[in-house]
Amino acid sequence: MAGDNGSLYQIRIYNGTNQTALNSYTILKQWTEPEMNAIFDQSEEKIVDFPAANVGTNTFIAFVRVHNQTTAAVGGDRWIIDDINVVQKCLAPSGLAANNIAATQANLFWTGVAGAAGYQIEVIQATLNPSGFPTNTSTTASFLKTGLTQNENYKYYVRTDCGNGNYSEWVGPFNFSTLAIGTACADPIVIASLPYQTIDNTGNYGNTLAGPQLNSCISGGTNYQSGNDVFYSYTATEDCTVSFTLNATETRSSMFIYPSCGGITGLCLAAIGNANNTTRVINLAVTQGATYIIVISSNSQSPTIAYNLLIQCENCANKPINPTISNPTLTGANFAWTPPANAVSGYEVAVQPQGTGVPQGAGQ
Repeated sequence: MAGDNGSLYQIRIYNGTNQTALNSYTILKQWTEPEMNAIFDQSEEKIVDFPAANVGTNTFIAFVRVHNQTTAAVGGDRWIIDDINVVQKCLAPSGLAANNIAATQANLFWTGVAGAAGYQIEVIQATLNPSGFPTNTSTTASFLKTGLTQNENYKYYVRTDCGNGNYSEWVGPFNFSTLAIGTACADPIVIASLPYQTIDNTGNYGNTLAGPQLNSCISGGTNYQSGNDVFYSYTATEDCTVSFTLNATETRSSMFIYPSCGGITGLCLAAIGNANNTTRVINLAVTQGATYIIVISSNSQSPTIAYNLLIQCENCANKPINPTISNPTLTGANFAWTPPANAVSGYEVAVQPQGTGVPQGAGQ
């Protein structure tokens, strides 16, 4: 029944020999209607510990509903009891924590209980109340939670499964927050196709990669991974030479290309970085089907950098340079450039609004 109808729900116990000695029972636990279940028509599991003094004794258990009637009519709410289980106490886990937190996943772990059959976990947004129903289960004292939303606050609870329907109390919450896509290598910004261009700032992502890089990547002793960083992932759709062009507004920016997330602290495929803010360009022959991790970072003296990243397949190595515009009018202008050293068949020109990314198709 909805609302509080004034009923009390009691578990009473008596350790003796006469089960019908009703006056000898004492109250072990009592609930009001709101305490019994937060939502009136949804059942809740209740776990009650027996006192240590009852260990080894013959104990009777009574489930009692108490209601003081104020009228001749029967009042109060009913008490539906099911699945009573009297077992050895199932100990709760402890030390809830989380690590390897990325944009869409986090590794949850805790101190387990010896002999546990497994664990039940409830992961919810930080603003929600726990339901008492697990969202996930694990046979070990850790769980990799996937399918999370980037830049979201979460919390989780966990309880021990001791088998045969015997569970510990829920413990928690442990709060954690997911990161933005691109903050961690496990959840990089995925580049679906080339050409690709983006304007961004490493301050939007934080410092995940501490460095320093190996000297075989960038030598000289300067840590070009101590600033904020952002991760991109590209799986090549064809064999070609790809140019990675980084224009950063600040000095000491860097760009690294790795074969996988597992290698971001080791050997790189290519890298570039120095103390000025000149354009950084890496030309790398990629293999169809292979995945490449691109990291934009900097030295801690320039911890945050604004940048323009352009990545494109260079099927034609002969590129014009030094584009210029002259004689602009309301409806047109003259375009000119320096031709490449080698002869070419011709040029395509794309004219588009200022701020538009690199053209995706053929020009005029």
